[in-house]
Amino acid sequence: MAHFDEMTCLLYLDGQLDRERATELSEHVETCAECRTLLAALESESRLLRGALTEEEESVPARLLEYAPETKAREAAPLAWLVTLGFAGAGAYTLWSGIVEPWQQQLSQAGFGGDSFLAMLFFGGVFWKGWETMVNLTELLAAATLVILAVALFRRNSRHTPTVAVVLGALACVLALPLAASAAEIRKAGTVTVATDEVIKNDLVAVGESVRIEGTVEGDAILCGQTLTVNGHVKGDVIAFGEFVRINGQVDGNARVFSKFFALEGNVAKNVSIFAQTLEFPSKSQIGGSLMLFAARASQDGRVGRDLMAFVAKYDLNGMVGGTGLLQSDRLTIGPSADIQGKVSITAARQPSISEKAKFGSGPPAIKIETHRPDYASPGYYWHQTLRWGAAFMLGLVLALLMPGFLRDTMREGERYGLSLGAGVLALIVTPIAAVIACITIVGVAVGILAVLAWGAALYAAQVFVGAFLGQKMLGAADSTGALLGRMAVGLLVIRVAGMIPYAGHLAWLIVVVFGLGVVTLAIVKRARPEPAAM
Repeated sequence: MAHFDEMTCLLYLDGQLDRERATELSEHVETCAECRTLLAALESESRLLRGALTEEEESVPARLLEYAPETKAREAAPLAWLVTLGFAGAGAYTLWSGIVEPWQQQLSQAGFGGDSFLAMLFFGGVFWKGWETMVNLTELLAAATLVILAVALFRRNSRHTPTVAVVLGALACVLALPLAASAAEIRKAGTVTVATDEVIKNDLVAVGESVRIEGTVEGDAILCGQTLTVNGHVKGDVIAFGEFVRINGQVDGNARVFSKFFALEGNVAKNVSIFAQTLEFPSKSQIGGSLMLFAARASQDGRVGRDLMAFVAKYDLNGMVGGTGLLQSDRLTIGPSADIQGKVSITAARQPSISEKAKFGSGPPAIKIETHRPDYASPGYYWHQTLRWGAAFMLGLVLALLMPGFLRDTMREGERYGLSLGAGVLALIVTPIAAVIACITIVGVAVGILAVLAWGAALYAAQVFVGAFLGQKMLGAADSTGALLGRMAVGLLVIRVAGMIPYAGHLAWLIVVVFGLGVVTLAIVKRARPEPAAM
C-alpha cells in the first residue's frame, strides 16, 4: 500500500490540496494506521506553532509581574496581605475620624451628649440636616472597597490574588485619606521640639522620648513618647500616647489621651477622652465639649462645657459641668465648689460624700448603691445569661450563613487540641503587644487600632467557634446548616452553664477564649497558606 508523504499531509492540514487529492488522502487515512499517526502528529505540531505565533495583548508589562510564578506568589502572599491590612486600617481609621466623629459631635449639639453610639447611628440623619455634605462619592467608594476586602479575607480563593488585595487596600486608603494627610510632617528623635516661633501648617506626627510643642500646629498632632507636653497652640485634634502627658496650651479640636499620668492645665475647645491612671484637672483649665474619663484616681476642679462621663475608682469633683453627669466610682467626693447644671446619676459601692454647698441644676443626684450580693440569688442573673446565650447564638447564625466554610475549618482545627491552645495563648498575648508597638511607630497607629478592634471581636466570637466544636463532639458531625446550628446551640449552652460555676467558671471562660482564638488563628493561617500545585 502506497503511503502519503509528509509534505502532502502538511498541505492537507493547511487546506491547500485540491478537493480530489484531499478526498483521496482522507479515505486512505481511515484504513492506514501509519498515515493516520503521521497526520495526527503533524496536526499537533501545527497547532502548537500557530499558538506560539499568535500575539496576544499584554494587559500589564511582564516586568511588573515578576512575582507571577506560583512559587514566588506563595512567598509574597503573607507580606501582601500584611500590606493590605495596613492600607485598610488607615482607610478605616480615616473614615471613622472624618465621618463618624463629626456625626457624633453634631448629635451632641442636638442634646444626646455624644456618648451613645446607637443613638448616633439611628438619629444622626434626623437631627443633622447637613450630613450629606460630609459624605462624598470617594468616601462611599472607600467604604465599599473595605467591605470587599473584609469579605475577600475569608474566601479561600483570595490567597491566590494577593496583588489584587494590595491594590484594593491602597485604593481604599487613597480614597479615604484627606488631601492634607499626604502633607503631614513626621518627626522622630530622642527629643522632639516645636519651637515657640515655629508654625507647622500641616498635621504633625511626633515620636520620641520627649515631645514638646511650644509653637503652633495648624493641623492635628499625633504624639507618642514617654513625656509629652503641649504648651503651644494646636488647631486640630491631639492624640497622645505617653507615660506623662500635659496639655498647658490651647487645643481647638478634640483631645484623646492614653497615659499613666495626665494633667490638663490649658483649654480644649471640643471633647476630651482620657484613659489614664491618674488625672489632674485644676481650676484654670477648661473643656468646651464633653469629658469622658476612665482612671484609677482623678481630681477635677476645672470647667466642662457639656456632659461628664466618669468611671474612676477614687474621684474628687469640685468643678463646673455644663451638662449632665454620669458618675461611677468606688470613692466619690463632690466638693463645695461643684456645680453640675444637668441631671446627675451616681453609681457607687458606698455612699458618696457630697458637700451641702454643691450645686445641682436639675435637682438632687440619683444615687444607686451597688450591693455585692451573690449573682445567683437574683432571677435577673439567669435572664441575662439567657440573653447572652441568645446573642452568641445569633452571632453564630450569621457566621454559619455568611462563612460556613470558615466555620467548618475552625471545627476541623479544633481536633488539634494542643496546637489550638498554644496558638490561642500566643494570639491572646502577642496581639495587644504588637498593637501597642504598632501604635508607637510613625505609620502604625491605624494598624494598631484595627488590630485591637479585631482582637476584641475575636475574644467575644471565640465562644461561637468553641460551641460549634463542642456540639459536634457531643452529637456527631452535622450534614447540613440546620444540624450545625443545633449543635452550636447545645455547645453554647454547655459553655454558658460551665461559666456560671462559682470560681471554676472563670477558668472555663479562659479556656474557651484561648481555645477559640487558637482555632480561629489556625484557620486563618491555613486559608492564607497557598495549596500545593497539583502534579
